[in-house]
Amino acid sequence: MKNKLLVLLVLLCFKISAQKIIKTNLYEVVYSEELQQPLYLNYTIPCKSESVKDENRKNWRQVDGVVTSDNDDYKGTPYHQSHLAPIMAFRCVNDSLRDLSSRYNCCLMHETLNLGIWQTLEKYEYNLAKDNPKSIVKVSITLIFNDINKKVDGGATIPSYFLKVINLVNQLETERYAYIFPNDKSIKGKELTDFKVDELSGTFKTVSSLSKIE
Repeated sequence: MKNKLLVLLVLLCFKISAQKIIKTNLYEVVYSEELQQPLYLNYTIPCKSESVKDENRKNWRQVDGVVTSDNDDYKGTPYHQSHLAPIMAFRCVNDSLRDLSSRYNCCLMHETLNLGIWQTLEKYEYNLAKDNPKSIVKVSITLIFNDINKKVDGGATIPSYFLKVINLVNQLETERYAYIFPNDKSIKGKELTDFKVDELSGTFKTVSSLSKIE
């Protein structure tokens, strides 16, 4: 039942209209102006060393001509302006903060999730890349909206769930770790394993197009 519900929610997410597909040097994102939120984002972690520069965060950058969330959507709410592609994964890349601070990379994430288990998972994927220098770590995040009418006062729609899939890819096999998180305070005090999606996780034969690892 859990697996069927998950598939249904993902399919509903991609039926939302007014989508834009944007490719930057750091990530690829599908964005909905209707919801003023990203629908899907993927990236590959380039930084595999602790010897990286530590830059200060920049203010969020609005996108000219595109309807996105803004500061008013987050004021007085329990939702943070969360980075989907994390700063930690790109600190070795010059000028990375421009793309990371774009509203395309910003979502309404409940403070309990953003400051807790989501950070734990970001550290995990970064360490996975660092500890496996001959492999590639690819990450995808899908935002799932059960009710597109559930909005903050500023007008942006609140995601119901976040599905995060981490792929550790080497020449022969891919290890996949999938997690789905409710976007509310119910996750407080729970462990990462409580949110693992076993149906999407496991070890698989690497597709040939992904197996060319330098």
